[in-house]
Amino acid sequence: MGPAAWLGWVGGILGLTVGLTACATVSAVGVTAASERPRVYIVLVDGLDSRRISETLTPTLWKLGTGARGKGAFYREGRAVMPTVTNTNHISIMTGAYAEAHGVVNNALWAETVPRTVIMSERADLLQVETLFTVAERTRPALVTAALFGKTRLVPLLTTSKKQHAPDILWGDPDTPTEPVDRNRGFASDRRTMDKALEVIATNNPDLLFVGLPDVDRTSHVFGPDSHRARAALIEADRQVDRLIRALKRSGLWNDTVLMITADHGFADVSPNAAAGRPYPMITLGAALEAQGIAGVGLLGLGGMESVVIAEAKPGSLTSDQHAVLAKVRHHALEHPGVQAALYRNDNPHDGGAQYTIGHARPDWRIDHPRTGALVLVGRPGYHFVDPFRPWAASFLGMHGGPDAQLVPIIITGGHARLQPERVTPGEETAPAANPDLGMTAAWLLDLRVPRLTTGKRVPESSRGRILREAFVD
Repeated sequence: MGPAAWLGWVGGILGLTVGLTACATVSAVGVTAASERPRVYIVLVDGLDSRRISETLTPTLWKLGTGARGKGAFYREGRAVMPTVTNTNHISIMTGAYAEAHGVVNNALWAETVPRTVIMSERADLLQVETLFTVAERTRPALVTAALFGKTRLVPLLTTSKKQHAPDILWGDPDTPTEPVDRNRGFASDRRTMDKALEVIATNNPDLLFVGLPDVDRTSHVFGPDSHRARAALIEADRQVDRLIRALKRSGLWNDTVLMITADHGFADVSPNAAAGRPYPMITLGAALEAQGIAGVGLLGLGGMESVVIAEAKPGSLTSDQHAVLAKVRHHALEHPGVQAALYRNDNPHDGGAQYTIGHARPDWRIDHPRTGALVLVGRPGYHFVDPFRPWAASFLGMHGGPDAQLVPIIITGGHARLQPERVTPGEETAPAANPDLGMTAAWLLDLRVPRLTTGKRVPESSRGRILREAFVD
């Protein structure tokens, strides 16, 4: 599979009585009169690192975030959730929850079977928290919802399943799976995707709209995030956001809209660099472990993180011998110059007990889920895991997945009266905004109840986002 092909893989009831309306909103995160309820549009620029926002490359986003006049809030150091990959962050927005709750802990996952196998995560039946679209259909079916993906492979995440409802309009760019890389222009899905978004707005007037623009990500993988082609992709993505804003203002919808702009991850340069001490930035541990006589483990590397399992064991059911094998893997991995950390999901009695667990060392990552694996390896900036060896990934000059790709811009803007009339730029006294917060804020604005686990139980508060109230007036 070539890089272009992989990157395509990697693209009414409100009019009823007041009493009935009140009943429908008892468990909502907020109660707002229908006349005051905004349209909520979420635009995700795939791979937009906040460190690359600038007046020259992204003038529209720069003005929205730092211009003299503006409403809402700008979080220059917003956070993508861990791991910093596409599927995990898309679903974290759409559920308002972290990966430990919704279960999409990576683009590819360990199946909970023995022997352990790898499955792709673009399946609605794998989601363990309701999406905003599901909640809207169940509680406010008159709301019109839409999700438009430049990456066609993401469409199955939101299809109707036994426990989820699809958006009213669900679309994926049909050209991304086979679109070749233009060596001069990169890709063209951002334009096609925004064409579709403007068509849907004009035709369907959605209350909730999600738009995913993929080309910054796809270009940065192939050419590197600091390449002139990646910069051109940033300029084009910014231009498409400007198209959307201009169209909303021309149509008179701007004053009824809250627009949220974010990214699913930033980007790291993983080009070979002898001067920086990384002439070989790829980490392939499989052969090295076999040479050490360490067998029976499964390795799944996806960028800046790698997941390790005991191939013949279910999550949480390891024997003493299997814990000992994982300890050997951990210690061997840490000898590699590109490995920054190695953390267990559960206590390992052969290696520090709880000392080296994710919950102890990095509880803020919130990835404690059986699909995460028994051991998580984290690469240093500039390195990426490619186990099992993937020739097409070896050619990449840009990658993400680890904590070095967490910084993303989060902008809340629009013309709606509920937005702060003068832009807020929260400082250290306010918790950083993260992608699940956008889902929770969208639910609050639309008077949707908080998404639940698909079992019907509440998502623990520690596993879900917060409402970004500071961007709005009381």
